[in-house]
Amino acid sequence: MIRQNITKNSNIIQNYSDTQVSQEIFLSWKINFNYFVYASKSDIDMIFHTQWDDIKWNIFFIFYWKWKSTGHIISNISHSNCHINVLTISILQDDNEITIDWDIKLWKNITDTQWHLLEKNIILWKKIKIKATPRLDVYSDNVQATHWVTIDKIDSESLLYISTRWLSQSSATNLMISWYIQNILSQFPDTTEEKKTQILQDILSHIALPHD
Repeated sequence: MIRQNITKNSNIIQNYSDTQVSQEIFLSWKINFNYFVYASKSDIDMIFHTQWDDIKWNIFFIFYWKWKSTGHIISNISHSNCHINVLTISILQDDNEITIDWDIKLWKNITDTQWHLLEKNIILWKKIKIKATPRLDVYSDNVQATHWVTIDKIDSESLLYISTRWLSQSSATNLMISWYIQNILSQFPDTTEEKKTQILQDILSHIALPHD
């Protein structure tokens, strides 16, 4: 497992395709950490650790493309005044199989720490498999920890509204997916607009949309 120490404010974007990833990340004192992984056909095994108090994380994962992807992510939160927001988006197509395991631990004697996780599963076709098995272990009273999972299609009302603007349903779906990606990329001000466009196009180019 590759070890990485984050000792200053960081904005990191990583792309994994058809690979295995094993990484352990240690976060130092009083840093803001924005981390975005977009992955296709990959097995991702990651562990995040706090090393000091006063850490702010924004962590984003997008799983896309056909076939199988897995994510096993462990978060060890053992310090106070930490604020963690995690968003995982899985874009599911035909024969897609997504397995995501979150193992979240908030240890004893920490205070004023918040952990929020949202897992969104966006279904584009019918033949898919989803397995989401989060585990939340909280050993301290003065913390907040929440977890939401949604499994749905692109919002039909939004699609209808966009379609009335002379766009096909597939184009409207493409626009909605683009909004999710662009919303994540907006959290990375150090990344050039050219790079953001490249990331957006890379993801969209591997998504097969239903026919109108």
